Amino acid sequence: MYVATFLLLVFTGYFTELLALFKIPEVVILIVALLILILQRGCSFALKKMYIRKRNGEEVTTFDFVNDGLNDLGRAWSITFSLIPKFILPTICILIFPIVSIYQAISLISDEPNFLVSGIVTFGSFIFYILGVILLIKKSYEYRYADFEAIMDPNATSSEVVQKTSEIMIGKRMKSFELDLYHIVEFLILYACCFGIGFVLGFITMFLAIIFRDTYLIKSIGSLITGILVFIGVAVVQVRLLMAHIFFYEDLTSRNLEVEVKQDFVEELTAKSHDVIPDFLREKNEENDPFNSNRF
Repeated sequence: MYVATFLLLVFTGYFTELLALFKIPEVVILIVALLILILQRGCSFALKKMYIRKRNGEEVTTFDFVNDGLNDLGRAWSITFSLIPKFILPTICILIFPIVSIYQAISLISDEPNFLVSGIVTFGSFIFYILGVILLIKKSYEYRYADFEAIMDPNATSSEVVQKTSEIMIGKRMKSFELDLYHIVEFLILYACCFGIGFVLGFITMFLAIIFRDTYLIKSIGSLITGILVFIGVAVVQVRLLMAHIFFYEDLTSRNLEVEVKQDFVEELTAKSHDVIPDFLREKNEENDPFNSNRF
């Protein structure tokens, strides 16, 4: 699991830099970067699928995420396109602030500045920015487990997956945020350790560059080694974080299943009570009815 996560991180993060190291044309690098972006969505979806299969006791191999990523590419992007409309409003609120700031900067240069109006407009756009960030975080946690739901229910459509995820996360977003917050601290510690080692290696590569007089190649190799060390730390934290969220998701779905079972049980008892209570009340009323001839 750690190896698969590490390989995916290195492939998506450093493959284009490797191409640049070998002086590949920028147009080719741009096309490759676009393809990596498309494939990354399917591979990340397949990686979560691997984790769930591993959690269920199924046998998985290191490179299963490659084959499953290609097979589930359409499914993964279908979920992404279903989620995009949910994030339009937060995105608009966030973009208002930089757009207004650029416009204000241009107007201050070209026209006679009105600092009061500019200040009010900038402050208002900043309020929209804060609102957009809050909405973006809220929406992110509301649909956090869309991929998990799609994996567990492969027959559900993308819109059904999005709707079910939103229902599952009602009142549970803060718990998911606390889980991320705990692992962020863990990530910072590992990142600091790996980056510290990479920083030391950076000085060593600079010294080697002075000796061998090949600054570009040695610095590129040094930055590559530093990035790999950082990715090792990221891979460790990401595996632990994803497994923690799988446990949390299983707990959510099991609790919702228990609630559904209890609701079905209550509805069944209520239906039976409707069949029994009227007969009981009728018999009771007949016994207490002074004009009932059956009493005599």
